[in-house]
Amino acid sequence: MRSIGPGGSLEASYLLAGPIKAGNWHLVGDGIVFQSTDVTFDVIWRDAGNVDHPIVSFTHHFDPQPSGFNAVQYEDNALGVAANAKGNDQLVLRMSIPPGGYPDGTMLWIPNGDAANAQGRDPSLTLPK
Repeated sequence: MRSIGPGGSLEASYLLAGPIKAGNWHLVGDGIVFQSTDVTFDVIWRDAGNVDHPIVSFTHHFDPQPSGFNAVQYEDNALGVAANAKGNDQLVLRMSIPPGGYPDGTMLWIPNGDAANAQGRDPSLTLPK
């Protein structure tokens, strides 16, 4: 996985089969933290016209672990709106960090892709039922 620096973002997208109900979303957003930062997790429905529609958003402040490269765990629940998606539209999880006064090339946070090997979990979303 790629790290995110100031003002940067990463996206993971999935093809949808149809509409998504309004309701409770569950996010696991564990990450490796290099420097203290806020991370915003936006869940977006991207339609066939490539237009983004916000569904739900989470923001969390991360501080580095004293042990080095172990993941900082984060999970949360939030209510999201319905998405009138159609087959082959996309569900997007965008992880972003606000710009800041860091030197060029500064790494701040990376989604945990090593699961339990880094004392964390892989990022995941649970959709409303």
